[in-house]
Amino acid sequence: MKRHSLQILSILFFLLCVSANSQENTSETYIIKDINIVGNKRTKNIVIKSELPFSEGSEINLDILEELIENAQNNLLNTSLFNTVNIDTQFFENNYLIFNVEVHERLFLWILPVFENEGRNFSDFLKFNDGSWYNYGIYAKHYNFRGRNEKISIRAITGYKDQLVFNYENPGRNNKSGWGFTYHWQENNQISYATVGDRLVFLKLKNRWAVNQNKIELNYFFRNNFYHYHRITTSFENIKISDSLFAVNPKFLPLEKQKSSQLVVTYNYKYDKRNLKFYPLTGNFVGASISGTGLGILSDYQGFFEAKFSLGIYRNLFKSFYWGTDFTLKGYSKKEIPYYFKAGFGYDDYLNGFEYKVIEGTFYSTVKNRLLFELIPRKDKSLKFIPAKQFKNFHYALYLSINADVGYVYNDLHLPYNKLPNSFLFGYGIGVELVTIYDKVLKLNYSLTNFGEHGIFIHFNLAM
Repeated sequence: MKRHSLQILSILFFLLCVSANSQENTSETYIIKDINIVGNKRTKNIVIKSELPFSEGSEINLDILEELIENAQNNLLNTSLFNTVNIDTQFFENNYLIFNVEVHERLFLWILPVFENEGRNFSDFLKFNDGSWYNYGIYAKHYNFRGRNEKISIRAITGYKDQLVFNYENPGRNNKSGWGFTYHWQENNQISYATVGDRLVFLKLKNRWAVNQNKIELNYFFRNNFYHYHRITTSFENIKISDSLFAVNPKFLPLEKQKSSQLVVTYNYKYDKRNLKFYPLTGNFVGASISGTGLGILSDYQGFFEAKFSLGIYRNLFKSFYWGTDFTLKGYSKKEIPYYFKAGFGYDDYLNGFEYKVIEGTFYSTVKNRLLFELIPRKDKSLKFIPAKQFKNFHYALYLSINADVGYVYNDLHLPYNKLPNSFLFGYGIGVELVTIYDKVLKLNYSLTNFGEHGIFIHFNLAM
């Protein structure tokens, strides 16, 4: 009886192994014979192929074909070189496969007049602008110089600030590693020099500058496995401030001096597998950076370290509903940082409902959550009366958003004239968000905070 049972178990085990093996081999394997690319009038084929998760001569299983095509389309759209990307396949006998990639390129060369606001965000500008928070000038940029995804730009403006910026970025022949260079000169005759009541306080001078800045920056960057990005940045900056600015804030620059020069070295890593980087609906993001400022190199200033960690998770819950959360953690190695370096919250990062606030501190953490409902799914349109192909084809989508953000800023100095440091921050609200061509997003939100403040806030990105 025992022997008979062992025989039955052996037969069942054999059948399970055969069944599992047969399931693994149900998907046919095809060899990629060729990749045909059309529509790239300017962009080199090697730039496009470097974004594809497959290549000529490689083998693929049909069960992952749909995923490969989706990843390839997202990779190409995230280069910001194309308005639309379509990929299909052709099958041939002897298990050969051809990919057909059709792209519609964007306009790469932009020469534009500049008329822009100088607020930390658009809502801040609308509320506090005294009539002088404008810049105007000219801006020229080529997003695909020589068809290799090189970027070169020059910007010259005056108004709130006088500024000249030149930037060049070369991604390398294989689009996997490259380098960049930036020169930045700027003078301001008005500048924020303190934070009181959790809002910036400004000094404004007539016919002379309050701050003069010169900076040279070198970058080296590389990526592997499509989604892992590394960047090393070394910059040297020289800053001078006027007697008037020094009088109102002697701690504006390091060592309580009117002149300062320092070396800044930064390493930045990110894992980015979002469907769209500028407006993600699905995917994941991880970012980490560390930088050292001063450190006694090329100057007497011993400086400080700064570290930041970011995590983003985005999911399609069901049908037209999407959920996303962004977690950020940032800190400094010293409890007091010269005001010029803007240690705190409200510059690059903000919480919904706190757009008007600047919260000083040497450590902060935020969690930003949003629930999206797709009011209008992406619509692709073609306007025949527009002659320029780069604008003839466009798209748009509209979303309803529910936002709930929390945060905390730690400040060991306990400044009595700012109440938001060392306090729990909670902002929430509802809004509508329009997503359209050339990575442009317009947001209109009604937000409230746990301090009883509320209002309508506008955000949009017009920067090219």
